[in-house]
Amino acid sequence: MWIVSMILVVVASLMLLARHILVGKHKAEVERRKAEAISRARCTYCGGQNVPRTKKCTYCGAPLR
Repeated sequence: MWIVSMILVVVASLMLLARHILVGKHKAEVERRKAEAISRARCTYCGGQNVPRTKKCTYCGAPLR
């Protein structure tokens, strides 16, 4: 009986570890996307910070990539 209990403990521990790894990867992906959106919103010509998904810089009018 104790062997079954130990197997359940090991399985539960592995499931928690897998969840921890997946949550960490998700957070890293969210942070990467935030940083990418911020860098895309910065004008390469004047350096002005624009709202993400803007077509032209609100400061100088240069096209954003």
